[in-house]
Amino acid sequence: MSKLGAHLKSLGITFAEFGERIGKDKSTVSRICAGKVNVDRETAAAIFRETGGAITPNDLFNIPATEEAA
Repeated sequence: MSKLGAHLKSLGITFAEFGERIGKDKSTVSRICAGKVNVDRETAAAIFRETGGAITPNDLFNIPATEEAA
């Protein structure tokens, strides 16, 4: 399960409910969670905003965070 899918499940938010919040239908949210669609910049920003920053654009593209140099 994707980080977004796990996040929504942990909060008890359905794909339909979250889709309403970001302006997408439930099938699109399902495909985003399954990694079957590319997320555009606007959708990534909406997901970031609606999750309070818990899901970042990097999470949507499976880009690992890097450690900052000391």
